Amino acid sequence: MPVTYTGNGTVARIVAKAAAEHLTPLTLELGGKSPVVIDPNTTDLKIAAKRVLWGKAVNAGQVSGRSTNERKRRRPPPVAHGVALGLTERTPLFSQICIAPDYVLIPRSAQDAFVEALKEAAAEFHLDDALASDTYASIVSENHFKRLRSMMQRSSGKVVVGGDAKEEGRRITPTVYSDVKEGDSLLEAFVQP
Repeated sequence: MPVTYTGNGTVARIVAKAAAEHLTPLTLELGGKSPVVIDPNTTDLKIAAKRVLWGKAVNAGQVSGRSTNERKRRRPPPVAHGVALGLTERTPLFSQICIAPDYVLIPRSAQDAFVEALKEAAAEFHLDDALASDTYASIVSENHFKRLRSMMQRSSGKVVVGGDAKEEGRRITPTVYSDVKEGDSLLEAFVQP
């Protein structure tokens, strides 16, 4: 039976080694960046903003993870793709996703309107009190929290929503950057050595 693994490079090496020992067909999906392309001529920016924010915000922006409540019972997988749009959010009791929007490609002429729509969506989702919320998800590990904070601090993009973090509890507020250029730290693909 073939094996399909989605996650990070460290675990992928373990899976690949085990598959090789048994000559088992293997597919590895090791992450990267998932863009959202928005054509403002054919898209309602307010609806798009809500969908992008929700898609990135589920599980504090992490893929293949479990919520804070679920973490108490089970150890989460060592995968966290956190801040490319810089968005994190409250988490339902259980959430497991494979990919999430990482950045938005939109004409510069529509960027400001889209940022405003994201601000409205964040307010509607009550994300401004995320650090104080008892239902807000934590980043999966201290290493991933530090990696995400480093990406945020090194970015040359402009913070337009959020940007706060709380080391205790490993939480990062929903954060949106504008004017992010190619090569920015927020666009780094996460691959563990």
